[in-house]
Amino acid sequence: MTDEKQVRLEARARIDIKNFYDRGQVSSKDYAAAFRHVKFVWLGHLTDAQIDEFVRKEIRELEHPVINPTG
Repeated sequence: MTDEKQVRLEARARIDIKNFYDRGQVSSKDYAAAFRHVKFVWLGHLTDAQIDEFVRKEIRELEHPVINPTG
Protein backbone atom coordinates (compact mmCIF):
# COMPACT_ATOMS: atom_id res chain seq x y z
CA MET A 1 0.00 0.00 0.00
CA THR A 2 1.32 3.41 -0.87
CA ASP A 3 2.01 5.93 1.84
CA GLU A 4 -0.46 8.33 0.20
CA LYS A 5 -3.26 5.78 0.31
CA GLN A 6 -2.45 4.96 3.94
CA VAL A 7 -2.61 8.66 4.84
CA ARG A 8 -6.04 8.98 3.15
CA LEU A 9 -7.39 5.92 4.96
CA GLU A 10 -6.15 7.20 8.32
CA ALA A 11 -7.70 10.62 7.67
CA ARG A 12 -11.07 9.01 6.94
CA ALA A 13 -10.77 6.84 10.03
CA ARG A 14 -10.01 9.94 12.14
CA ILE A 15 -13.17 11.63 10.88
CA ASP A 16 -15.25 8.60 11.80
CA ILE A 17 -13.67 8.35 15.25
CA LYS A 18 -14.35 12.06 15.85
CA ASN A 19 -17.97 11.57 14.80
CA PHE A 20 -18.33 8.64 17.23
CA TYR A 21 -16.72 10.76 19.95
CA ASP A 22 -18.90 13.80 19.25
CA ARG A 23 -22.02 11.62 19.51
CA GLY A 24 -20.79 10.22 22.84
CA GLN A 25 -20.40 6.70 21.48
CA VAL A 26 -16.72 6.26 22.37
CA SER A 27 -14.31 7.24 25.12
CA SER A 28 -10.85 6.18 26.19
CA LYS A 29 -12.49 3.55 28.43
CA ASP A 30 -15.01 2.30 25.89
CA TYR A 31 -13.85 2.45 22.31
CA ALA A 32 -14.89 -0.97 21.01
CA ALA A 33 -17.37 0.46 18.48
CA ALA A 34 -14.71 2.72 16.97
CA PHE A 35 -12.19 -0.13 16.90
CA ARG A 36 -14.58 -2.44 15.04
CA HIS A 37 -15.62 0.27 12.59
CA VAL A 38 -12.07 1.36 11.80
CA LYS A 39 -10.91 -2.24 11.45
CA PHE A 40 -13.63 -3.31 9.06
CA VAL A 41 -14.07 -0.09 7.07
CA TRP A 42 -10.68 1.65 6.84
CA LEU A 43 -7.69 -0.09 8.38
CA GLY A 44 -8.35 -3.82 8.10
CA HIS A 45 -4.91 -4.30 6.57
CA LEU A 46 -3.27 -3.37 9.90
CA THR A 47 -2.84 -5.68 12.87
CA ASP A 48 -5.28 -5.45 15.78
CA ALA A 49 -2.49 -3.97 17.91
CA GLN A 50 -1.84 -1.23 15.34
CA ILE A 51 -5.53 -0.43 15.07
CA ASP A 52 -5.88 -0.40 18.86
CA GLU A 53 -2.97 2.03 19.15
CA PHE A 54 -4.39 4.26 16.40
CA VAL A 55 -7.89 4.42 17.93
CA ARG A 56 -6.61 5.02 21.47
CA LYS A 57 -4.32 7.81 20.26
CA GLU A 58 -7.10 9.54 18.35
CA ILE A 59 -9.55 9.38 21.26
CA ARG A 60 -6.88 10.61 23.69
CA GLU A 61 -6.30 13.62 21.46
CA LEU A 62 -10.03 14.35 21.36
CA GLU A 63 -10.35 14.08 25.15
CA HIS A 64 -7.23 16.10 25.87
CA PRO A 65 -6.63 18.50 22.99
CA VAL A 66 -3.20 20.06 22.81
CA ILE A 67 -3.36 23.79 23.30
CA ASN A 68 -0.92 25.57 21.02
CA PRO A 69 0.20 28.90 22.42
CA THR A 70 -0.09 31.79 19.99
CA GLY A 71 2.44 34.42 19.87
